[in-house]
Amino acid sequence: MADRVSNARKKELEQPDPFLESMYRTLENAKKLKKQLLWGGGVVASIICIVFITVYTIRSAETTASVMLSDALKVYDSQKPAEGYDAVKDKFATLLSEYPNTSSGRIGKVRFGEICYAAAQYDIAYDNYISALDDFKTDPVIKNVILSSLGHTCQALKKYNEAEKYFKQITDGDIELMKDDALFNLGIVAIANEESQKGMEYLQKLSSGYQNSMYKVMADEIIARN
Repeated sequence: MADRVSNARKKELEQPDPFLESMYRTLENAKKLKKQLLWGGGVVASIICIVFITVYTIRSAETTASVMLSDALKVYDSQKPAEGYDAVKDKFATLLSEYPNTSSGRIGKVRFGEICYAAAQYDIAYDNYISALDDFKTDPVIKNVILSSLGHTCQALKKYNEAEKYFKQITDGDIELMKDDALFNLGIVAIANEESQKGMEYLQKLSSGYQNSMYKVMADEIIARN
C-alpha cells in the first residue's frame, strides 16, 4: 500500500504544475508581445519620421518657390515686356523645372505664359498655358482664365480653329466668368475664317446678353458695319 502511494506520489510529482505551466506560458507570450511591440513601435516611429520629413520638405519647397516667384515678378514689373521677358526667363525656367508641383510653380506657369504673350513669345506662352491647363483642370475659375489665354495665344499664332475650341469651352461651361470675352473672340475668329454670318451671331448674342460688358460697344460697332 505504501509502495502504491509512493509510486502515485512520484507520478504526481512528475506531472507539470498547472500554475507554473500557465506562468511560463504567460512569460513566453510577454516576450513575444514585447518583440512585436518593439517592432511595431519602430514602424510607427519610422512612419512618423517619414511624414515629418515629407511635410517639412513640402513646406520648405513651397516657401522657396513662393520667394522665387515673387522675386521674378518684382524684376519683371520694373521693365518693359520684351526686356522683362529676357530678365526673368531663366528665373522662371528654374522655378518651373525644380518646383513644378508647388502652388507657386503651378501658378508660375500661368504668369510666365502672360509674360511670354506680352513679349510676343507666343509659342512659349502656348506651351506654358497647355501645361497649366492640366494643373488647374478642376478649378473652374482659373481654368477659364487659362482657356481664354490659350484662345488669344492661338489667335496670335493664327491657329483659328484651335482658338475657337478654347473659347467655346468657356461659353459652354457652367460659370459666367469671361463668357463675354469668349463670345466676342468667337465672333472675331469666325470673321477671320470668313464665316461672317456665324461671327455676327456670336456678336449679337454678346450684345443682347451682356449689357454691361466692355465688349458690347465693340460688338455693336462691328454689327453696325455689317
